[in-house]
Amino acid sequence: MTQASCARGLVLLVACWSLSVTTAAQNLVINPGFEDYTTCPTFLGQVDGYVDNWRRTGFGSTDYLNTCDFSRRDPRTGEGYIGMIPLDSEVAPTYREYISGELAQPLEPNCEYRVELWLILADGRTDALADFSVAFTEMPLSFSDADPHPEITPQVTNRTGILRDKVEWMHFNETFFALGGERYLTLGNFLTFEDTTQEDLGCCGQGGTYYFIDDVSVTKTNVVDPTCLHRVDFTSVAPPVPARDVVFITPRTTDDLAIEADPATCPFESGDTDPDPDALIDGVPLALYQVDLEIDTLRLEKSGNTVRFTF
Repeated sequence: MTQASCARGLVLLVACWSLSVTTAAQNLVINPGFEDYTTCPTFLGQVDGYVDNWRRTGFGSTDYLNTCDFSRRDPRTGEGYIGMIPLDSEVAPTYREYISGELAQPLEPNCEYRVELWLILADGRTDALADFSVAFTEMPLSFSDADPHPEITPQVTNRTGILRDKVEWMHFNETFFALGGERYLTLGNFLTFEDTTQEDLGCCGQGGTYYFIDDVSVTKTNVVDPTCLHRVDFTSVAPPVPARDVVFITPRTTDDLAIEADPATCPFESGDTDPDPDALIDGVPLALYQVDLEIDTLRLEKSGNTVRFTF
């Protein structure tokens, strides 16, 4: 990515926020509650050609369940839901089940998205895991096996610990910043058996995990990602040059912001206090770009070197 394109990416930060406050949060998941189906399921392993907009990602026997005929418990809402084995027992440690769907539209770059779903451990299972994840990709994933796929890096993974509840539905609720263009989501556990955080629940029942899943949602938040902003005091630049298609937020002091930056895609390295004097955008020194923003109208959420702006 060029320096110019890196800076232009900042315009998307403003656009992301503008869209989020002018429209209600839209769930981008098509058929999020698994209610719409072409054929009512009658047995295990029936997903492709049965539930609309969802398919098995590999050879694992993910189950579409519906009270119209074949069901194993009450859904959280409606009539349809999914059953799957994200981690089997030590007898079959490499066996995995996944399920994939398509979003209503691609994700926008530099925008934060909230990923939610509800899951509950099947009664009679003696194992539970923590590492349930959702991966977003530009193209649909397709595995020619029923194995773990640690080469896949999911954007969101459960961070609440072991998912062991068999009585109440558990709320998966995580956020991430999109690179842009992601249109497909895949649910499951991509880690190896050894790398998966798991728990033996004791006697008695069937080994391995089996979870029911319902009500999946992906919505855009009102948080924008300032990845290409840096700890630079632009207030002392004189004379100020009006920004064209480039926007920088102007901190009051160099201590106001401490932004994590990728030196491979941005002009400065993380923690720099001065802009690169050789960095040019359309022939104009990068340091001369600034914009008037009321910083006190933003809420800064620090996490390590990263600051998230919430309008």
